[in-house]
Amino acid sequence: MADSVPPGDINTQPGTKIVFNAPYDDKHTYHIKITNAGGRRIGWAIKTTNMKRLGVDPPCGVLDPKEATLMAVSCDSFQYGQEDTNNDRITIEWTNTPDGAAKQFRREWFQGDEACLMAVSCDSFSYGQEDTNNDRITIEWTNTPDGAAKQFRREWFQGDGMVRRKNLPIEYNP
Repeated sequence: MADSVPPGDINTQPGTKIVFNAPYDDKHTYHIKITNAGGRRIGWAIKTTNMKRLGVDPPCGVLDPKEATLMAVSCDSFQYGQEDTNNDRITIEWTNTPDGAAKQFRREWFQGDEACLMAVSCDSFSYGQEDTNNDRITIEWTNTPDGAAKQFRREWFQGDGMVRRKNLPIEYNP
């Protein structure tokens, strides 16, 4: 059963943070490579702490063992220093997919508000006028069940199954 085996590791490139460089008067896009380093199929989903400024595409997916995908993180224009960016980040959540599940993302695998799986964009703001130090994106993942089809399912992230999470802080370089 997928719930009894903890999800394996994922690798991201970049591995520790995302840096957006000034000027911030135009939208910036940064690509992240997500690799399933484990031995089981996983479903993954992206959350962000600042849905107004940060967007992700695709917001979720399924990866077989050793498979990788590219995800775009975008930051809309803003006034640096005039907004709080200290909490900006993305989070990647991942979980094992259930036995026999198709290789197609299902929102019910994940707990919480489904709005966290929507692609969001970062509206313009004045850099330096608000705190951007904690802007981040979170990635969660979990193992998929043995024999599961490669189709993302949100329910993989609900209940007693193990879900892993990786935070990537967002840094704004003036």
